[in-house]
Amino acid sequence: MRHLIPLLLCLLAASPSFAKDQEQLRVVSWNVWGLPWGISDAREARIERIAPAILALKPDLVCLQEVWVEEDGALLAAAFAEAGLTHCVHASDGLLGSGLLIASRYPIKSERFEAFESTGKLHKVWHGDAWARKGALEVRVETPLGGLRVVSTHLHARYGSDEYLSVQLAQAAQLGHFLGDFGINPPPRASDSARIPLLVLGDLNSRRGGAPFELVCGIAALDPPEEESLEIDWLLTRNGGGVQIKVRRIAHALSEDVELGEGLEGPLSDHPALVCDLRLRRGAPKRWSPGQDRIEYQAAAARVRPILTQSRDAAQEGVSRWRNRAFVLMALGALFMFLTHSKRGPKGKGRCCVSCLSFLFLHVAVWAMYLGVVHSGSQAAGSQGALNQLPEIPPAAGR
Repeated sequence: MRHLIPLLLCLLAASPSFAKDQEQLRVVSWNVWGLPWGISDAREARIERIAPAILALKPDLVCLQEVWVEEDGALLAAAFAEAGLTHCVHASDGLLGSGLLIASRYPIKSERFEAFESTGKLHKVWHGDAWARKGALEVRVETPLGGLRVVSTHLHARYGSDEYLSVQLAQAAQLGHFLGDFGINPPPRASDSARIPLLVLGDLNSRRGGAPFELVCGIAALDPPEEESLEIDWLLTRNGGGVQIKVRRIAHALSEDVELGEGLEGPLSDHPALVCDLRLRRGAPKRWSPGQDRIEYQAAAARVRPILTQSRDAAQEGVSRWRNRAFVLMALGALFMFLTHSKRGPKGKGRCCVSCLSFLFLHVAVWAMYLGVVHSGSQAAGSQGALNQLPEIPPAAGR
C-alpha cells in the first residue's frame, strides 16, 4: 500500500482534472519600418538584424507591422522557424501588401485577413498609406490551455494632422466589428465558450484617449493596459469565457542604435519594439460588466458620430462640386477641340493655342472627375459605412 500512494498521485496529476491551468507567454509586437524603394533608410541591413534582435528576447509570439516587401517576410519567417517559431503567416497580397506578419511557437489552427475598406488619398503619393492594403491579420493558435486569437493590425497614419481622422475612425469601426462587437452585443454569459481569449497588437496611430483608440476599445470591449508609457503601439486584450489574460509586464525594447555595416549606425526601426509578458489562466471572468462595456461604447460612438457625419457631408458636397466642374471643363475642352478641327476655326499659331487649351481643359476635367467621383465618393462611402456600424443602443439596454 505504501508503494501505491506515489503511483496514485502520479495518475491523478496526469488526469484532465489536474491538467495545467496556467501558461506564461511573451509576445513581441513591432513596426519594423520596412518601406521599399529606398524610402526607409538601410532597409535590407536592418531587416537582416531584426530577426536576431527579436529572437534574443525569447518570444512565443511575434506580431510585426510594415513588412512591406515579400522577400523580407520570407527572410524573417525562415529566421523565426530556425529558432522554434515554426508557424508564420505574412499577408502580402497587393502592390505593397498589408505589411502584417505573425510568427508563433504554438500551432496556428486558422488564419484570416481583412483589408480596411476606407483608405487615404491616392493623389497624395507622398502619403503612401492609400497605396498599401492595410487591415487586420488574425491567427488562432492552440496553446496548452486551448485556443487564443492573436490579431496584428495597423491603422492609417496621421501625417501630423487630423486630415485622415475620418479614415482612421472608419478603419477603427471596421476593426472593432472584425474583433467581435462585444461592446454592442455582449455574449449572454461570462463563461460563454464562444468567448475565445483575444490579443490585439499593432500600430493604431492613436494615443490613449484618442477617438480611434476609444472607438476600437468601445466596440470590441477591449481592455487597454495600465502602462502609461504606451503611445501609438498597443497591446489590447479581452478575456475568454474559460481562459483569462493577465498582463504581467509591458516594456519597450530595441530602440538603441546598432551597427548596420559599411560604417553606418542607426536604429533598427523608427518605432521601439513592444515586449509583453502575459499569463493565461483557466477560469471564468471575476469581473464581467456588459452594461459598463455598452456605456463605454456609447460614449465612444457619441464622440465620433459628429466627426463622421461632418466628413460624409463634406465629401458628398465635394462629389457634387467637382463633378459639376468636370462637366464644365469637358464642355470647354470639347468646344476648343471642335474649333481646332473646324474649317472656320483659327489658323496657324492660333490653332495651336486652341488645341493646347482643349488638351488642358480635358485633362483638368479628368482630374476633377477623379476628385469628385473617386476620391470624394470613396470618402463619403467610408464615413457613411462607419456610421452604419455604430448603432444607437436604447438606454435600457446599457443598464
